[in-house]
Amino acid sequence: MFNSLVFVFDVLFMNGASLIEHPLESRQEMLPALIPKEEEGRVRILQHEVGTTEAHIIDAIDAAVLDRQEGVIIKDPKSKYIPNGRGPEWIKLKPEYVDGVFDSLDVLIVGGYYGSGSRGGHNMISSYLCAVRDDTGRALDGKKWVTFCKFGTGFTFEQMGSFR
Repeated sequence: MFNSLVFVFDVLFMNGASLIEHPLESRQEMLPALIPKEEEGRVRILQHEVGTTEAHIIDAIDAAVLDRQEGVIIKDPKSKYIPNGRGPEWIKLKPEYVDGVFDSLDVLIVGGYYGSGSRGGHNMISSYLCAVRDDTGRALDGKKWVTFCKFGTGFTFEQMGSFR
């Protein structure tokens, strides 16, 4: 089994009571009591920064770009939680070049490769061949699917064996 890291950034329900009417800053103050001991590699409270100027926002976006994140969300600390939505109190900012980059892409796995070298001899597929549909008619040999990448799973043999 592989470990996953959970980042907790808000609390909406505690001890049988809804907290969505409480302001964000109050809900965030409750987190250390709920997660008194962060477990390395398991649970961590997401760090946030309080900013009051345009320079703070620019610095946060620059840091997000350097960390290969999509952008930042600016939240009013006095805001209540809005289920299934955002209001003017929560604004998502992405660098200009990001628009369109994170659009969805339908990818089909069209092949698999058994490992070689240290990944060989385990009778498991260790990498996959992906394709996208080409409706333009310009694909080579009139094919409807065009391969464009090969990727590895990133899982260890032990993890892959547990998926069976």
